[in-house]
Amino acid sequence: MEKGSVLVFQQTSTTQLDQSGHIVELESHRQLHHTITELIQLSSCITTSEMQQRLQHATAQFGDRFTHQLVRALHRKDQQERQALVWLLTLLDDQVALPVLQQMSQNKRLPRSIRLSASLVLAGMSATPEITDSSRREQTVAGQETPQHARLYAIS
Repeated sequence: MEKGSVLVFQQTSTTQLDQSGHIVELESHRQLHHTITELIQLSSCITTSEMQQRLQHATAQFGDRFTHQLVRALHRKDQQERQALVWLLTLLDDQVALPVLQQMSQNKRLPRSIRLSASLVLAGMSATPEITDSSRREQTVAGQETPQHARLYAIS
């Protein structure tokens, strides 16, 4: 009987540890969302250098999760929030975001506004096919006197 009661106690203590781990993880997730919301609200009233410092701090605190959550936040319906997120992601310039942004910009199932926002971030990070192809052409024709330049257009 003693062995059975010890086993029950061990299972109970393990369950409590797992629950507290989930609580810590949940709190971290809430803090991440709060940080992103705060950065969006601050985007219209602080300087670029101040925002870059805040982005670096958030990246140090949350790691790649921060970048991934910023990219996911582009799915918001509010145009001003998306515009702020485009600016934040452009300032952050994290290469981790590139594959997801490229997928989003090409996904015809997403609303046009979200695809456009993803494309704008890619353009701000100089990661569009037009820019990368242009830089490759310039490198291959470096020996010639007149390098070829791609024409880039902005959509408003």
